[in-house]
Amino acid sequence: MINLSTQQTTDISEKLAKIVAKSGKTPAEVQASYTQHLASLTSVKETDRPKYALKLVNRDMSINVMSPAIAFEGVIVGIGETRDLMKTMRQTAIDAYRANRDQAIASGAVKEEGDKIIILDNRAEINGQPNKNFGKPRPEHAYLRDVILAVRKPGEPNWLPGKLNLRGDQANLAVPLGKKVAFKALGEIVNNEYKLRSSVLTQFQADDSFDNDAVMEIIDTAFKPRYVKLGACFDYHKSVENTPGFWDRYVITEGSISYIKFPDSDDKNIFMILNDDSLPTKDGVTCWIPNKLKNTITFGQGSIVTVIAQTSKGKGYDREKRVQTDEDVLNLNVYALFGRPGLTNSVEPQSDLI
Repeated sequence: MINLSTQQTTDISEKLAKIVAKSGKTPAEVQASYTQHLASLTSVKETDRPKYALKLVNRDMSINVMSPAIAFEGVIVGIGETRDLMKTMRQTAIDAYRANRDQAIASGAVKEEGDKIIILDNRAEINGQPNKNFGKPRPEHAYLRDVILAVRKPGEPNWLPGKLNLRGDQANLAVPLGKKVAFKALGEIVNNEYKLRSSVLTQFQADDSFDNDAVMEIIDTAFKPRYVKLGACFDYHKSVENTPGFWDRYVITEGSISYIKFPDSDDKNIFMILNDDSLPTKDGVTCWIPNKLKNTITFGQGSIVTVIAQTSKGKGYDREKRVQTDEDVLNLNVYALFGRPGLTNSVEPQSDLI
């Protein structure tokens, strides 16, 4: 704890006010930045921390004064896999070229340069605005990664659910799951949820003091509109099929772990069956969990968990005959899962599921 005199406190307040005036940032944003830097300077002599925290705040606000990126606070509750959108776009354009060369070229989807096929951006407009890249070669890659988080601006009391799209190089950022973070991004509130996208300034500054109980409290409050009983998740999935919101679908749900199996290879997913009293049968719901999340799973069979997941459609399985059926069933592709406080059991080895 740094003990400051009244005069020192006044001096700091005045200097922060000057930074507010020249940067155009809000007092809450500048104060939050100062508080974060002050707490991070553990390697600096205690009496010098306020001075250098001010310098770091001034640096950050000066660098970012021309950027439209906004400061946010978040609690990260889900992390998607990194996808390369260009992979599908490139294959679609090549398939069109192979099917009808002249038509593909006339549409502006491709052009030929010697023996090479160049993939072009043939969208004249994007969201009603002229596309500045119209007719230009598309990039080699277009990486995208979804982060689900509770969001608010510094100084605000209430959290809202949100999704942050990490794009390009930012898709490779280390994302601290289950942590409170400070970050900058672009975007706004749409239908009472934050729709955010990364900027070149997006980085995550984590607050390691945030524990699982605090995360669960925020999930239960901020994501209440996103909560769907496990037995109703398939109806939710079918309700958003063939709608613009299908690609952004996800649910917050909960249930008990009736089975969980960790793979013997890092390139395989964790297999889990989730059950709940809201389901019509005892079969449960198949969940696929990225193996990178295994270190966050400190609970086992019988535990009650909250799951953040994207819904998908799979096929049923007859366990007596050990064959797949033609029945359409719900699957969950898990972004993250959290044990409910006081309702978890330790991880125990399980026999193969019959």
